[in-house]
Amino acid sequence: MLPLWTLSLVFIAAAAPESPPPTQLAERLLAAFEPRDRQRLLETYREALANPADGELNGRLAMLLHGFGQYELASTFYRRVGSIEPSNFRWPYYLGVAMTATGREAEAIPALRRAVELAPDYLPAQLRLGKLLRTAGDWDESGKVYREVVERHPDSARAHYGLGRVQFARGETQAALKSYRAASRLAPDFGAAHYGLGTVYRSLGEEEKARRHLLLFQRTQENPPPLADPLLDSLRRLQSKAEYHYLRGLGFQRRAQFSEALGEFERALKEDPRHAGAHANLFFSFLTLGDLVKAEEHYQAAHRLDPRLHEIHHNLGILRTLQKRDWEAEEAFRQALELNPFRADSHYLLGAHLDNAGQAGEAEKHFRLAIENRSQFTDAHFQLGLLLQKQGRDEEAVGHFLKTLTLDDERTPVRLYVLAHSYARLGKTDKAIETAVKAREKAFSVGKRELAADVGKFLRRLRQAGKRP
Repeated sequence: MLPLWTLSLVFIAAAAPESPPPTQLAERLLAAFEPRDRQRLLETYREALANPADGELNGRLAMLLHGFGQYELASTFYRRVGSIEPSNFRWPYYLGVAMTATGREAEAIPALRRAVELAPDYLPAQLRLGKLLRTAGDWDESGKVYREVVERHPDSARAHYGLGRVQFARGETQAALKSYRAASRLAPDFGAAHYGLGTVYRSLGEEEKARRHLLLFQRTQENPPPLADPLLDSLRRLQSKAEYHYLRGLGFQRRAQFSEALGEFERALKEDPRHAGAHANLFFSFLTLGDLVKAEEHYQAAHRLDPRLHEIHHNLGILRTLQKRDWEAEEAFRQALELNPFRADSHYLLGAHLDNAGQAGEAEKHFRLAIENRSQFTDAHFQLGLLLQKQGRDEEAVGHFLKTLTLDDERTPVRLYVLAHSYARLGKTDKAIETAVKAREKAFSVGKRELAADVGKFLRRLRQAGKRP
């Protein structure tokens, strides 16, 4: 059974982001929006300022701004959150989309390159990058991107069409003909593909075929093939009343105000009974409040509505952990990560399960992935430090224990105590004594007298060892 404190989703971070928010933001928000939307933005803005290293919160503010068409301000915060969570592909992808919307394609290209690097299978990012490179006249790079997309997604009519555009521009007429044919075969009503075929046949002197495809273009030019883009769908949902209450609920949940969060999620469901995210977070709220029956009900509802919502599987992992069904919990966290490989808390909790099961190598991998996706993840640094300490890798452990000290709470004396142990094992007795003294003082200050007594015994042993010749 995992200790309950490992199940918390509220992790406080203290590091400052690289780029500060613009000072004129509040005034611009007040002037630009209707009262309800203005209130929502200002609440999120103030919460982001109060939590400058919270990537998810700052990212949500950027998404709200983006959803309301404030692309420049959104770009500022996408860059900001990108420095907090450099391995999360959502932020460079959204940044690239926002920069494209402002007509700054040259700045969008490196952002989309980074997104594709982080998530090479996310088709919308690949297609956007290929199109921008093509528009910029970079035929070599654009062709390379489109060929990779066709290889990964051979059923993408848009990818075949984009490759055909590049090939025709480079004078590779037969190759372009093949690509356009593939696009029109996959999407018979894809007007742009028919236009491409018409231009190729005209260049080859086949006027009858050219005329036929150009006529098809006239009938189907407004019919591009559908492209699923869950990230942009998330942006579009932000303007609904249901999403307003849902986001307020997430804010309360981050502050561990679970009763208030529950109320907001229930209001979201009144506005939209099919809001899977509200069900998923009601699942977590009831879970936190100890009502496992209600939690299970909302799990089932969320799963029926959207089984690919990673929050559902993550929260199921927590429920199964509380029920001591550890194998099922581990599988649930794995499923959450399959759907969202950048979810830091799923990596962390899976790592904790693997550590308990004696799978130290796998546990270490997931603790490191948790930190990679949320650099100021105190609990992940602490657990990784403990794992390294057990393996005698105290030099590495110290680095992770030190990063936990940016957070000052009732668990600080424990963090200091284990750090002192690693210093002692490394032969750094003075540092060990200094750290142990702080641990004992802090233990007394938070009322942990038994811990203070244990640290006192450890200190006496350290001091006695230091007196030996």
